[in-house]
Amino acid sequence: MRRWRTLHQWLGLGAAVFFGLIASTGALLLLGDIFDTPGPTLPDDLVGDPIGAEAIIRIAEEKTDLTVSSLRICRGRDQMWVAELVGGDRLFLAPGGHVVGRQPLPVYTGVLSLALRLHTGGIAGKGGHAFMLVVSMAMLGSIGTGVLIWPWLRRRMKQ
Repeated sequence: MRRWRTLHQWLGLGAAVFFGLIASTGALLLLGDIFDTPGPTLPDDLVGDPIGAEAIIRIAEEKTDLTVSSLRICRGRDQMWVAELVGGDRLFLAPGGHVVGRQPLPVYTGVLSLALRLHTGGIAGKGGHAFMLVVSMAMLGSIGTGVLIWPWLRRRMKQ
């Protein structure tokens, strides 16, 4: 019985490393677009009065003849709008609505495509996005508490 318990502990520790990697990279995907390639720099002459999201979507769709699938504000010093288009491109717009640049979206296939769509809400929407965030935080918490109590359990088992 003691041999099985030791085997279980070491297999659990090995699995914790693997699941920790999965949970931490999943949490990073959920918490932001940190793997994005940087977009263009906003020229000083295009910094102007900001317009609303509806107007930005309308301008992006008029300029490209494509539908906007998502819209967000770009991170960094340049507070540009980033419109992801159904055709597979990313359009960068100044706060006033001027098009600053266009960039193709990276193409992922296979398991990576599934993981990315799962973690960014592409499959189950915002509810699925929130659920995946809770699951990844629970996995990280489970691994953390397991590592913290493991030495205590080993001492207790020796007694």
